[in-house]
Amino acid sequence: FRLVDAALNGQPAQVSRVLAGLRAEGEAVPALLGMVAKELQAAEGLAQVQASGGNLQAEFRAQRIWDSKQALYLRALKRHDARRWASFMAELGRIDRISKGRASGDAWIALERLLVAVAEPRAMKLLHA
Repeated sequence: FRLVDAALNGQPAQVSRVLAGLRAEGEAVPALLGMVAKELQAAEGLAQVQASGGNLQAEFRAQRIWDSKQALYLRALKRHDARRWASFMAELGRIDRISKGRASGDAWIALERLLVAVAEPRAMKLLHA
């Protein structure tokens, strides 16, 4: 959970440290993607509600996001608009294909680039490197 929390909280260095630790422990990328997808999908939904002028508190309740995590999402929503969150979800799909051998690339590097971009908008150029 610290992995996605670090990304949402704008801590790119922490994202890299946690991913390095998970990789060293022998964790597999596909095992991480479910949790990452759940959190990024929640952020995308919140961003869409925010963009349409909807009620974020109602969306937090609808998505069952605890009060203790709402500040993380609010910080993340300040860094990226709804379109960017949609692109993060598309990139997550690409990472899933890489991790299953259906696309070329290194899934660990792609996942790190994605989560660092979530944490730090200036890192968006990494997604297309």
